[in-house]
Amino acid sequence: MIWALGKFHMNLEKCLLDQVLLMYAKYLKLFNQLLSFLYRTEITMTKKYKYLDELTDKTKDYKVRVKVIEKSRPKQSPGKLARQPLVLRDEKGTTMRGIIFGSDIPLFEQAIVRDGEYEIGDAIIAPVVEQYRQKEKEFQMTFTRRMELIPVVGESSNPGPKYLQIQSIPRTGEASNDLIDVIGLVLYVGDVRPVNIAGREVPVRDIMIVDDRAEVNKTLLDDLRSMILTARDPSQPRVISTLAEIKAKKAANTWLEQKYWIKVAVVDPKVEDMHFYVGCSKCGRKGTAEKGTAYYCNHCKNAETLSVPRVTFKINVSDGTGTHEFTVFTSEVQTLTGFSADQMHEYFSSGDYTQLTQQLNKLATRDIYLQIGPTATIASNRMLSWVIRQISFE
Repeated sequence: MIWALGKFHMNLEKCLLDQVLLMYAKYLKLFNQLLSFLYRTEITMTKKYKYLDELTDKTKDYKVRVKVIEKSRPKQSPGKLARQPLVLRDEKGTTMRGIIFGSDIPLFEQAIVRDGEYEIGDAIIAPVVEQYRQKEKEFQMTFTRRMELIPVVGESSNPGPKYLQIQSIPRTGEASNDLIDVIGLVLYVGDVRPVNIAGREVPVRDIMIVDDRAEVNKTLLDDLRSMILTARDPSQPRVISTLAEIKAKKAANTWLEQKYWIKVAVVDPKVEDMHFYVGCSKCGRKGTAEKGTAYYCNHCKNAETLSVPRVTFKINVSDGTGTHEFTVFTSEVQTLTGFSADQMHEYFSSGDYTQLTQQLNKLATRDIYLQIGPTATIASNRMLSWVIRQISFE
């Protein structure tokens, strides 16, 4: 009797699960049809944009809509930053040169494509060097990770919400109050957890949403939840990746919470690559107050901050498969050198770097373990660059 009852419950649970999955599949089909309808009918809100011939080096807080009609290969001249030229054209037919420099070039490798149309905001506008001008008062646009870049989905004159695909959600600027309309399916809602932002703990909750671009199946929820929990679990064994593997990763399949360990050596560390300053004890930004003085920080809006010694350090690391440049900040520099920020500032003030140089020479002979992860640009502009999360010597 008990065995029969248990078997009945198992069969009932299986039937219920099958019904749930069937309903989920039907809902997903309707959901995709709704998305397709909205994108086809191009329901958007009409906006006015500047044209390229209205932009000068004095133009601020602007947006333009352009098509990338040329995207050349990166060029490298001896002793100069690598550069990648672009040509942009607006709907009036006006063209403007664009340029990407140095380490920003790989960030835009997938974010900008030839014949792609984009809404661009707050990119740097500067005069073209005189010897390269084709006309008087010619300007060019410099692409950086801080600009706003939105792939164009489509628009019409019909008023209404502007539905964007999730991959087209723009970077949120500090002064932006714009709201973004999306239609998606919420797959995962995480617990509230504290995150340190600019020296303050801020409550954060992870939410995962998919739209019709995701090929959803019944196992996706479990897979995504498992990946997030694995990335966040500090008890996970340390698996060493190579720099070649890190450089091969793409923004399309990398998310903010992923972390990787690399085993590297610091190549030729020099005092000249260090920058000493005094700044906010909360957010670390450079300030104007004297060391040890209490002041109001305009960056993090904190009225109870102190002016304390700070240092940044540009390091090149190598593991035999490649090299990479990182900028490390005060706490990481203290870990790498074994000196406090106060000690390093004393060396800087006296001009005697003997002890610091000796420590950097020792650092060059040691293997170090770096835990790295994507910077916030992966979420804001879908550009992949890396930052050090943790340093270990063993």
